[in-house]
Amino acid sequence: MDFFCAAGWDLTTPAWAIIVSLNSINPFRVEGQKSIVIEMMDPRDWRVPDWIVLPGGNLGNTSAFGKALRELHPSASSTNSPRLAAIQAAGSSV
Repeated sequence: MDFFCAAGWDLTTPAWAIIVSLNSINPFRVEGQKSIVIEMMDPRDWRVPDWIVLPGGNLGNTSAFGKALRELHPSASSTNSPRLAAIQAAGSSV
């Protein structure tokens, strides 16, 4: 609810009339996407891989992965952090 109030929404509007954007600007989406990194690191005993390769799309996952890695290892330097590679399919829209 705080997100909606901060966005200046009138919460007296009926619930069926509220549309929530699920783009990468929505903080709930980015926070949820961070869980992918947590789920990936757990079975690896929290050892970071050299690379994480993911689809480019709108780069929401890329920003969420970067945020998760910074939050999980705030003292990590660029030498012991994985590299993120966003892959875009040939012929797809940019």
